[in-house]
Amino acid sequence: RESDLTKHIKNKHLTFRTSPNKNVATSKLYKEGYTNEENCWDEGLAWLSTVDATEPPPFRQTLFLKVQWKLRAEVIDLFADILEATAEASKQAKRDEDIESSSFDSTPFWLLLILFEQLVLAPIPREKSITSSKSKSKQSTTATIYRRIRMFRAGRLKELFDESRLVISKSPAQFSSGKESAAVSMEKAAQLAADNDNYRTANARLTKATPVARITSTLLPHLQKLYPPVLSRHRRRIISSRRRASNRLHNQHRI
Repeated sequence: RESDLTKHIKNKHLTFRTSPNKNVATSKLYKEGYTNEENCWDEGLAWLSTVDATEPPPFRQTLFLKVQWKLRAEVIDLFADILEATAEASKQAKRDEDIESSSFDSTPFWLLLILFEQLVLAPIPREKSITSSKSKSKQSTTATIYRRIRMFRAGRLKELFDESRLVISKSPAQFSSGKESAAVSMEKAAQLAADNDNYRTANARLTKATPVARITSTLLPHLQKLYPPVLSRHRRRIISSRRRASNRLHNQHRI
């Protein structure tokens, strides 16, 4: 009978939860002893209830391709923990009075899956764009991502979101127009190589796209002074014939 089937599924196959969202986030993400950050999941879950996850980030590419080796494992472990937390939060509340409670709503954890890459792997803002501590702008890419992972596990989501919004990518039109000329951009690239003691690359960047100078009416007189006057064709013929006759006479004497 249908009632028996429903009872069987409820007793044997459905799982329930009694822990609210904060406890789920603490057990799956915060992990006591993993970080010395303060548990801020009350604020983090409250912020998730107000954020608009449909708004695209101001950048087009994240740092995912720069994540390698041990750091990549840390990023993947964090995402796997979010999946586990989402699966746990998606279970139905065991008590009927908790079913409609916001503390048992799984929506915040599904939003974490959407916002994860934006919050953890957003490009590093330029130094002049960061208004908080100076140490944040001095960190390498690896150190920055490790710091963001710790903040994410602690529930400091709004801070990560605000930091990601400091990054502003240029539009295709801005890239095509460009405030800097190609020559200025090339000089900066060469200077960067020179700063890294890579003088061969710096010289190659400076000389690879050297433009060809056009010979104009203004430039022509200066070029003409670099060469001696051209001999007439008639005089060249006389000199050549005399030289040939001298060579023949010299050869006859040798014989």
